[in-house]
Amino acid sequence: RGFYNKYLLVSNFPLRRINEILQDDHNSWFDDVRTSQKEMRDFIVIKSFKEAISHLKKMFGNDNIYQWKWGDIHKLTLEHPFSKNDFIKPTVTVGPLRLGGNSTTINNTEYRLSRSFDIVVGASMRFIADMSEDNVYISLPGGISGDPLSPNYSNLVQIWLNGGYLKIPFAKKPAGNFKLMIELAPKI
Repeated sequence: RGFYNKYLLVSNFPLRRINEILQDDHNSWFDDVRTSQKEMRDFIVIKSFKEAISHLKKMFGNDNIYQWKWGDIHKLTLEHPFSKNDFIKPTVTVGPLRLGGNSTTINNTEYRLSRSFDIVVGASMRFIADMSEDNVYISLPGGISGDPLSPNYSNLVQIWLNGGYLKIPFAKKPAGNFKLMIELAPKI
């Protein structure tokens, strides 16, 4: 079981093999070893479909598939290193955020097949640069500051969620008010 869970750790590993497995009606992956008979592809695909629909009905709390939205169960929570502290967590944690995408889409996101649909891997930055221009285009899932007290801590979340970008001009040398570093030190 431990090896199987490692195989499921990143969802695109098993998804890469599914087309190959589906070509073979007698593939051992289709056999439910808990039963006395040997199941084959068509039986298991139909059984799995029915079980998935039943599971989704319970998960969404209704039978209307037109009300089921991927983003209602596929969520991203942006955690700061301080999010591990229960007292500070509400202040520094952003989300959960409804998000589309999976391991087969341009908006690549990963979730654990062995757990919930919560996002565990995704784009940490989107960046476009045309080297003939004096600007770049960026989008961050969060903001341009790692300081939760900064107004720029989560200022780009909505732009990133909507697939937008900010146009950032650049120059050969930084502006006069540019800060290379901010140091956080406890009072002693």
